[in-house]
Amino acid sequence: MPYLINIKQVSRTGASEMILSWLNRCNSVKRLDFISRRKVDYGLDHVGPHLPISRADLEQKNNPLYKRLEIEGVL
Repeated sequence: MPYLINIKQVSRTGASEMILSWLNRCNSVKRLDFISRRKVDYGLDHVGPHLPISRADLEQKNNPLYKRLEIEGVL
C-alpha cells in the first residue's frame, strides 16, 4: 500500500479499488480468511512516508534478500 500511495501517487480510493480487486481474484482461487475491506482500510489508514530501499543500498548491505532476488532472476 505504501508503494501505491507514495511512489505511484494513486489516490486512496484508487488504491483501495486496485487492492480489493486483486484480493477478490485471490479469493476466487483460495478463500480468504479475513474481511478484505476492513484489512485494506486499516492498511491505508496506516500508510506513512515509507519509500522502498534503493537497489544500491540493498546490494551494499549484503542483504540476503538481494541475493535471493538475484537467484530468482528479479534483479
